Amino acid sequence: MKNSSSPTQIFTRFCCTLGPLRFAVDYDGVVADTNNMKREWIKEGQGLEVPAWRCDHTSCVPEILTEKQYQEMAEIVYGKDWSFKARPVPGAITGLFDLARIGAVYIVTARLPERLQWVREWLRRHALETVISRLISTEYPSRRSKKDICVENEFHLLIDDDRKWVDDFADLEIPVILFKYRLPQSEQRNVRVSLRTGTECLNSWRKVVNLVRKMGKRRCARLGNHTN
Repeated sequence: MKNSSSPTQIFTRFCCTLGPLRFAVDYDGVVADTNNMKREWIKEGQGLEVPAWRCDHTSCVPEILTEKQYQEMAEIVYGKDWSFKARPVPGAITGLFDLARIGAVYIVTARLPERLQWVREWLRRHALETVISRLISTEYPSRRSKKDICVENEFHLLIDDDRKWVDDFADLEIPVILFKYRLPQSEQRNVRVSLRTGTECLNSWRKVVNLVRKMGKRRCARLGNHTN
């Protein structure tokens, strides 16, 4: 049975606890536009025209690629050369700075440990090393889900482009923003209908920051009322 609370209500209720906000942000497809590079790989290697917002693992396998093909693609896209060629998702740089003014920002990625060095260097090249509090991999020091990581670190929000993590949070009161850059408005409505309550689907960093700012203001108001 779905929770009757809206994403706003869940975020507000969760953030009534004292202490600084902590945001978990996915890297590929949210910060670095590697989904567009996956789109190019699929077009060149498979002859298929696939929009970038459908290039996350859950959207690709098995509907577009086999697991083996996806891993072959990941070896290229997440490797050193392509990692450094990746452009920022439009609005991501400014968006991360804006989030850091509201709370602590953590990158939570499913990249393998040996590929994290390219992420660190990419963040440094884009002057983001001082914005990111910590880089966390689901594969190090042992394999964990993003759900477990968010609970362990008491994160208040997850921003991710892969639907599987959204569904994995169904029993938690940790809100999730499903980030689908370039997702058409018509498709956005269809995705929203299928999402659990407590989740929002957004297609730009501007919308992400606006929503978080709105929630931050409500949090401040709630905390102010509790201290009076």
